[in-house]
Amino acid sequence: MKTETRSHLTEEEDDKEEEDSSPSATLNCGEVTIFFPIQKQPEDYYYDSEGGYTQPSWKPPIPIEDGIWKPIHVKTNGEGRKRLVFPDPLVEIYDVKVDLCGKTYGKIHGKILFDCTTYNTYLFDHDKESALVIHKKGSLPFNGPDVAPLGYDPIAFLVDLNIDDDKLCEGLVTWDFGFRPVNEWLCGEVKGKNGSVQVIFAVMEGAWLGELDVKLIKSLTEQTIGFKIHGDIIVYINDMPYLRSFIFSKKSSDSFTIKSMESIPLSKSLFCCRYGSSLVVKIDLWNSDTNEPLVRGALFFPPEYYGDSVGKLNSPYGEIQVKVNWVDYHNHSKTCEALRLFLGDIY
Repeated sequence: MKTETRSHLTEEEDDKEEEDSSPSATLNCGEVTIFFPIQKQPEDYYYDSEGGYTQPSWKPPIPIEDGIWKPIHVKTNGEGRKRLVFPDPLVEIYDVKVDLCGKTYGKIHGKILFDCTTYNTYLFDHDKESALVIHKKGSLPFNGPDVAPLGYDPIAFLVDLNIDDDKLCEGLVTWDFGFRPVNEWLCGEVKGKNGSVQVIFAVMEGAWLGELDVKLIKSLTEQTIGFKIHGDIIVYINDMPYLRSFIFSKKSSDSFTIKSMESIPLSKSLFCCRYGSSLVVKIDLWNSDTNEPLVRGALFFPPEYYGDSVGKLNSPYGEIQVKVNWVDYHNHSKTCEALRLFLGDIY
């Protein structure tokens, strides 16, 4: 079964049946031995923040990793560089899904405020005049946060959204390190009379920060300066493929003009990656003038050393450079600024 993404990218789900042999456990109670099965949660389940495993009304596709989409391993020369140490528990926000309760589409406006101990920002902030059209069970485009929340902090999502002239939903999603799971797909839902919102996020037990930059670095022809592009740039963790972020997504009717050596504007550039995992950047960009592929491929970035890891994808028009700058939470410039402002407010 195949599912179309927001522009050209096609992804598929693997619907293989589970094998009959399931894991089991043994419990010895004196002279009595009890055998019982251990329930394996399939990957399309998430852990509901209110408690318990739940299957959502939508099933996100697993990214294809064959052919041109097989991620290329970006190897970084570690000579003279320090290895990443001391990971922190960090919160990553992946998606905000809107269910319009049967309506085909609607104009969404309102606010979603993300709040933690040291930092708060609006993930979504649109008044009625700048409302966005969302179809059925679509995703809200959201910004940032550009400071990764520390997983020790209690966090909250304050949702207050409207659809056309009616209230969509209003409520609160919370998470606390002492009572919620880590390294799980978490989903907090806010329900209303005219629809609901699901905030998809994860808390990684030990992670570092990777700041992403994507740009066209070499032009092979003069015509490449100032041409229009559309398509998708997607980021996900290799062993958590259901959790994806569309950081660039434009249709041909809403194309973006790219220039050599200029960074492509991303809705989000800062990502968390836990110890033992890797960040995957998948690029599917097209020339809007000719409707021909510009660059299509994926890069695989393991967090190994402080500083830049640089990968490249070739295109008919030049080279696309993808750079990930690795840093730990406490040494990131925006984190330091957020902590400075927070401590300044206290003292």
